[in-house]
Amino acid sequence: GAMKVARTNEGLMKSSIIMLVGASIFGGLSAFLPLFLVTTGTGNAALYLFLQAIVVVGSRFFFRKYIPSDGQWHPKFISLVLASSIIGTGLLAVLPGMGAFVYLSAVFNGIATAMLYPTLTTYISFVVPDGQRHILLGIFLASYDLGFSLGGFAMGFVVQFFSYEAMFIACSVLGVVALIYNFMAPRTKPIIKEASPSS
Repeated sequence: GAMKVARTNEGLMKSSIIMLVGASIFGGLSAFLPLFLVTTGTGNAALYLFLQAIVVVGSRFFFRKYIPSDGQWHPKFISLVLASSIIGTGLLAVLPGMGAFVYLSAVFNGIATAMLYPTLTTYISFVVPDGQRHILLGIFLASYDLGFSLGGFAMGFVVQFFSYEAMFIACSVLGVVALIYNFMAPRTKPIIKEASPSS
């Protein structure tokens, strides 16, 4: 069945795992970053989220032509996206006392949020067989939803038992784990689509 194909499709598994980790970071930030800014008085939550939203929209417009679309796994490009996330969460952990500099993290987090999803989705479209495309794409999309929910859930315990800064550090560690896996994972070749016979 489709689940068996999903487990044996290295490209799908690789993308889903990185998406799961990335979405966990996004979920944790979405749930607790506004609370962090409000309770600590570090910055204006509305301004931060507005700036991040502007960066997301701008990145998807200006960087869309740089998203790899040849069906190959591009670890260097994906590492840049993950590095942007690591920098963004890292800045939140070390810059809370530096005023306006906290908004610099919105730029890096916005770039990561904007680029990870379309990059992996574009790659997935080349490595799943046509016959089960919709089911396998659904599994990939579910990894984002699961990661986003798990991120908010798990990071809640980190905040409760440790601190907001510890949560941001945990997000950075997750980003490093995804970065390492990005280079270690096998590079799946795209499925060559056969040309339909001309009528």
